[in-house]
Amino acid sequence: MDKNIVDVLNENTGDKFGFKFKSATLEKSTGVCKVEMFYNDGVILSQEDRLNAEKIVKENLPKHFNYEIKFIKNFVVNEALRDSLKNFFHKNFPSIIYEIDNVDCEGEEKNVSVLVDEKLIDYISARGVKKETEKYLQSSFYAHINVEFLPKKGLTDEIKEEVVEPDFFNVIPDVRYIEVTGVEPIVGDLTETNAFYIKDKKTPEEDVVFCGKMQYLKDITYTPKRKAKEEDKPQEEKKEVPQTEEGEEPTTEKAPREKKLYKFVLEDFTGKINCVIFETKNTAEQLAKLEEHSSYIVSGKLEEDKFSGGVSMRVKNISKCVLPEAFEEEIHYKEEPKSYRWVFPEKYESYAQDDLFNLGGTKKINDFLLKNDIVVFDFETTGLDITGKDYIIEIGAVKVHEGKITEKFMAYVDPQMHIPEESTKITGITDDDVAGAPTYEQVLADFYKFTRNSYLSGYNIIGFDCHFLNVFGKKCGYNYDNKVIDVYKLAQKEVKGTKNLKLGTVAEALGVLLDNAHRAVYDAIATAEVLIKISEFAEITE
Repeated sequence: MDKNIVDVLNENTGDKFGFKFKSATLEKSTGVCKVEMFYNDGVILSQEDRLNAEKIVKENLPKHFNYEIKFIKNFVVNEALRDSLKNFFHKNFPSIIYEIDNVDCEGEEKNVSVLVDEKLIDYISARGVKKETEKYLQSSFYAHINVEFLPKKGLTDEIKEEVVEPDFFNVIPDVRYIEVTGVEPIVGDLTETNAFYIKDKKTPEEDVVFCGKMQYLKDITYTPKRKAKEEDKPQEEKKEVPQTEEGEEPTTEKAPREKKLYKFVLEDFTGKINCVIFETKNTAEQLAKLEEHSSYIVSGKLEEDKFSGGVSMRVKNISKCVLPEAFEEEIHYKEEPKSYRWVFPEKYESYAQDDLFNLGGTKKINDFLLKNDIVVFDFETTGLDITGKDYIIEIGAVKVHEGKITEKFMAYVDPQMHIPEESTKITGITDDDVAGAPTYEQVLADFYKFTRNSYLSGYNIIGFDCHFLNVFGKKCGYNYDNKVIDVYKLAQKEVKGTKNLKLGTVAEALGVLLDNAHRAVYDAIATAEVLIKISEFAEITE
């Protein structure tokens, strides 16, 4: 039996990438045949690998078409789908109590059924959760996955008893408070000094207390709708109207009085929420005294926000307050994950030849490297903004153990945003490369495990890579508290006579080969080898 194109491709690439056929479409107007193929998660398909695979495909297809070949990372397996769903619900619908009942990704039709507390069925339907979930899975796995939400009575009680592993979820305490002082009631008699974190409360109809800075304050005048007129009511509901001496009905109806409401955004260190409070005769004077950018503690009820898709707050009581001096989130950091889940370290094999001048003997390993493990890492990102607006798109790292590189850790990271062209020009990484890749929450959990009990190192990482690691590590609950060795600073001190201190220049001066510059894992390997070279003639310290 003749081999198909996928068999030929896998055979000619050593079955390294696990290529699978996705689709082929012919555009009659242009005569271009577009072929899409999946390749396995956990491997890096470099530009060289892509060109080689594309060449093999084109050589084994009919010659009378023009072809566009696209390779897409794929990991549609049951376990990956379960974990992806858990991450999606936790991030987007934390109030939904659920249990993933059945996942079937083996056949052509892919299905997943989710059991939810029966009280939430109407909310899920009205909120369009099914549609949003399927859209997310489509973008993550490049496949239509049918999601069914089924009611299950008493699921809430079952979930409460369930033990959840801490490395699966960003588990937070049931109640977290911000304690304020100097409470001065303005509207109502709110004297509460403890407020919830805004990001912790997302359930409509829930009574809450929040505190923070008041932003975007504005008052709006409106005219209430009139009640139904007497003549518009059914005959049986009409009241008997007294007559005047002239036989005319007295005029009793008055024009509705204009009223006012106040809208504002309340912001604490965990998030923001849109708020509204309606003026009454008794509160008009007090509400007029509200000040933008001032600190308040408020109480009220959460309502579903039809515009933003989240919740807003109908405020009942407002008090001035003094926020804590350290107005920042108390983070409950997670422990080291028990196992790798998304990115699995690989054994590092070096194909470099032995030093011809050192045959028959071994070099003495620097004492510091002999006693300490060092993880050398590098990030590629969507841009240079270290405030959280740009995202990690690739992480590459190697572990130096007893003075030798022994393991490598590498992964694309889905930034869930378009990668700017400027970044692609530098890194070579496109939206297609990261499509379906794990998110930074998933990758950094595994990277945290990889870095435990090790020093962190890299080239000029103090102001950039380390900052990205700390910012995004904090977001997903991991405290990267490792001590840091910056190889750039070592090169400044120990490598003399180079025209500049760029990694490529320093590597060349020390006889280290730097392939695929600006790709994370190759930069990490080169940096580790530079570190080892410097350690042969200089002391390494923290």
